Formats: sequence, C-alpha cells, structure tokens
Amino acid sequence: MIKGYLKEAIINFIALLGWNPGTTEEFFSLEDLIKKFSIERVQKAGAVFNLEKLDWLNGHYLRSKTPEDLAKLILPRLQTKWFEETAFADIEEKNFDDPDEKTIYFLKAVKTIQTRLKTLAEAPDMLKFFLIEEPPFDLALLLNEKMKVDKETATKALEESKKDLATLTEFTLQQVQETLTGTIKRLGLKNGQVLWPLRVALTGEQYSPGTFEVIESLGKERTMKRIDLCLDKLQ
Repeated sequence: MIKGYLKEAIINFIALLGWNPGTTEEFFSLEDLIKKFSIERVQKAGAVFNLEKLDWLNGHYLRSKTPEDLAKLILPRLQTKWFEETAFADIEEKNFDDPDEKTIYFLKAVKTIQTRLKTLAEAPDMLKFFLIEEPPFDLALLLNEKMKVDKETATKALEESKKDLATLTEFTLQQVQETLTGTIKRLGLKNGQVLWPLRVALTGEQYSPGTFEVIESLGKERTMKRIDLCLDKLQ
C-alpha cells in the first residue's frame, strides 16, 4: 500500500487484466473470483496495464469504507511535519470508537474528501486545509479574471456571505446551500463570483471539494474565522 492502493483493488485489477467474466460486472472480491474464475475465459492476447482503471477501482473500494475505517488507513500517512504542528496530531485509532469533538471533525473531513480519493497517497494533501489553523493566502488565486472576480467583487462576496451565514443556527449542507444561493441572487452576481473567492478563502487551494461541502464540514466557527482572515489580508 506504499502508493495508496488497497489489496482488494489490486486483486480485482489483476484478475481483470487477462480474464473476462463474460458480463459487464467490474467489481469482484477475492471470494467472488474464487467462485467465478475459469481458465477458459482467460484471454490469449497480451494484457494492457491501465493505471487509470486501477485508480478507478481503488477509488471504488475507498468509497466503500466507513469514514472510521478510511481514517484508520489514512492516519499513518499523516505523520508529516505540518500535521505534527496541528491540534489533531494526537488523534489515534482508538479515538474513532468513542470520538470527541475534535475527532468528529477529523472524521467529517475524511468523509468530505472520500468521494474524490483515488489513492490513499492523495489523502494528506486533500485533508491539509481542514486541519491546519490558517490556510495560505494567495491573492493571485483568489482573484479570477475568467470568472470576473476582482478585488472589489471578492471583498463584497466574502462580506455578504459571512453576513448571511452568520444568521444560521444550524450549519447543515442544505441550509448553507440555500443561504448562499440567496446571497448570490441578492447581490446580482454569478455563482462563480461568490463561490470561487469563498472557497479559496476557506481552503487556500485551487482544487477542493465544493464550496457548500467545505463550509458545512469546516463548521460555522472555522468558516467565520477564515473569512475574516482573508478579508483582513484583502485590506
């Protein structure tokens, strides 16, 4: 698993390299293969190693894990300098059975990136913005000419989004989405003119889960704090 591939994905992938099940079925456990494999369906032509197919299969098996089981697989890969400097450095596997508030947040972050993961090796970079205290500020990334996000637009989008999000008593995905959809409509802006600067302010990343998912996962306190930090740097 050095490169982040699960053994069940590798077994599934290798089986399909030279064997055709005779159906459109793609996913086979070891038990399935024992029952269904036949030498007659092994192809004579040379097998083609398709890394994209392996990534796809591995992503399927990663998504099938519970957040707790996936977190146990990810945790050993987080032994990095930046992680050791976070408030989450003392989380251990045993915490997942009876999670405290900090562990619940960690598991929520894992669940949020789960649908995007292709290998476990990607997890530390995807989780980083959730776990560090303050995301990096990149003005060039925050402003986006293609989406027509200049400094004035970004500032207005952040200020008004914060104002509307502050009214929420429950920070559910549905409420966050409905609230920000209302913000966009009220300001007369396009989706990207609000959601892009908001997502970059919260993550410091060009690529991440969607803005609504990020906000719901970060929670109200972290979201408000990160918007304020970005607004301070925009002054």
